[in-house]
Amino acid sequence: MGSTPLPHVLMISFPSQGNINPLLRLAKQVAAKGVLVTFTTTSDTGHQIISSSDHAVPADDGILVGSGRLRFEFLDMSWRTRQDLKRIGEDMLHMETVGPAAFADLITKPVTYVVNNPFVPWAVDVATDMGIPCAVLWV
Repeated sequence: MGSTPLPHVLMISFPSQGNINPLLRLAKQVAAKGVLVTFTTTSDTGHQIISSSDHAVPADDGILVGSGRLRFEFLDMSWRTRQDLKRIGEDMLHMETVGPAAFADLITKPVTYVVNNPFVPWAVDVATDMGIPCAVLWV
């Protein structure tokens, strides 16, 4: 008899430290309760996360956190993170244009729930269109 798969929560973050850190903390707490959590953001920011951690590895089974797992999978959206806040409007428009399709490709894996932060509002639309419950972490 096979084991029951873990519930799968997909968390998507805007690629900035002030958005990533609170959502990543929530991801760890949820995973510790026996849930598979996939954390995602743009691929260039994802590479920074991977290179700065001994534990973060892309996709696969992820890392054990409590009785659940946390894995990382990143969206390729031809995004170059910039520190130039004068261009933030242009960057957000780019994410809104290419992000939903990249996110929809990722969400085709069995997902029980989606959590995003306010700067990726289109994630709610994608999840809703796919019949997946969604919440926004507003910090």
